[in-house]
Amino acid sequence: MAVHLIVTSEEDSYLAVARHISDLLNEGQARTALAETPGSKFTQDSEAALAEGRFGDLLNLLVPHFDVLFQKTTGSDLECCVNVISHLVPRLPPHQVRSAAKQVADALTATVDEQAQQRLGGLTELYNVADDAKTQHMLLQQAIAYATKANLANLLGPVIKNRIEEWIKDWRLSPADSRDLYLDTAALLRTNKRRKTAAKDAYKLTLRCLSTFDDSSPEDIASVKDTAAQAVSEFIRSPDLFQFDLFESPTITQLKGDSEHGHLYQLLEIILNGNLAGYRSFDKSKLENTTEEDVQTKVRLTALMTLGTRSTHELKFAEVQQALGLGSDSEVEAWVVRAIGKRLLEGRINQLKQTVTITKCAHRTFAAAQWQELKQQLAAWKDNVRQVEQLINQQIQESDSSNGITKGLVNGPAAVWA
Repeated sequence: MAVHLIVTSEEDSYLAVARHISDLLNEGQARTALAETPGSKFTQDSEAALAEGRFGDLLNLLVPHFDVLFQKTTGSDLECCVNVISHLVPRLPPHQVRSAAKQVADALTATVDEQAQQRLGGLTELYNVADDAKTQHMLLQQAIAYATKANLANLLGPVIKNRIEEWIKDWRLSPADSRDLYLDTAALLRTNKRRKTAAKDAYKLTLRCLSTFDDSSPEDIASVKDTAAQAVSEFIRSPDLFQFDLFESPTITQLKGDSEHGHLYQLLEIILNGNLAGYRSFDKSKLENTTEEDVQTKVRLTALMTLGTRSTHELKFAEVQQALGLGSDSEVEAWVVRAIGKRLLEGRINQLKQTVTITKCAHRTFAAAQWQELKQQLAAWKDNVRQVEQLINQQIQESDSSNGITKGLVNGPAAVWA
């Protein structure tokens, strides 16, 4: 079979796209040898702009016809046309690139239609050909907004989630831009109903955003009150979240006593303290998008975690029964097994002694007190290592000394006989 190689240039690609659009514009038009059609005029203008190196003018001719392309072209042909137009952007002078990229991006995201996935693909290609951080950041924000609107989080969400910290660092984003990126990505992930971990990932990004406000002004902190309330609400509703590290953050404490969100802070405090009595007296009419039983389950598990983080880790069944409001030993065992299954703690049950020995337990929050505890534990570990090192050195010295004595006893007489 013969293989023919045809050498083409970018200019050939631009002309091919222009002529394809020309054909689309001419559809349904009466053609004569002398009559000028919309397509023929478009081709002439495109060829002239390309011949004279006026890439900005060529882009201005092509972009307004994106709607025609997306309506009448599909599959790889559409993808090819969009990619070729995107590659025009870096051909422009550097000071025009960002505005040109925005022009193309605006055209791609103008509508959500059956070709939405192809439009998002065009944005991705446009991002790939951009070579400066500000342009890439702008295009990423537009891609996130469009994917959210078009319900395409399953395509874009996982990629952004895994690279968001890298982008913030590499692009040297300001705190304000970083927070917007966190929250926009979280909003995108919340629309992803196909991925089981999407809601949890969104929650984590929201907390990451809120954690950047610790040294901010009261006005800035107040600006994220609704976002903080959303994070608390998601924590309360989730059956898999049991640690809330921002409990002492000013973004969260501002909810205490708030007329609109104060009940969320009250319930968060009850859950983190494992306060079953407090939950029983809580106004259940204020529960949002969850059930009394689900919240009670969460409170009981955090109550068990509270017991597990005490200095002594052997618990009597009676202690667990009282803290969790249980009625029998079998219920104690069931709740301990449940906590172990959720990886909230590690331990073993002794049915004969009616005790639960906790060997490891997760913290419900990790704030200043927990950091101080960790610091003390590391200091104690360091002292233990130092003591072991001293003991080993002492044993080595004693061994060397003993070997020297033995050697003298063995070799001494031999030296005399020699």
